[in-house]
Amino acid sequence: MKRPEKVTLGWKEFSVVYKQHTISEDGKDCFGLASYNKGEIFISEDSYGGANQKICGLLHELLHMVYIHYKTELTENQISMLVVGIGDLAAQNPGLMKYVFEK
Repeated sequence: MKRPEKVTLGWKEFSVVYKQHTISEDGKDCFGLASYNKGEIFISEDSYGGANQKICGLLHELLHMVYIHYKTELTENQISMLVVGIGDLAAQNPGLMKYVFEK
């Protein structure tokens, strides 16, 4: 499946940009970074975890966009644990996501 270059959430569209280098914020290396106001999500191609880490990084940043868009309160740790949980569900139940999101 082709990786997304744009993602829509509600009325807002986000560009997904894949960077060939590590992304840093406040002197700390990140797998991804998102700006809700600018409508941008950056994902590092330079992650040591390979394809799965990039997918988790994208899901992590998308969850940031969801909580900002719908004005909920989630901590960084809560978002990280949701990503791990959703990733485990998807990995351990191969047809689940297709079933859940089928129209």
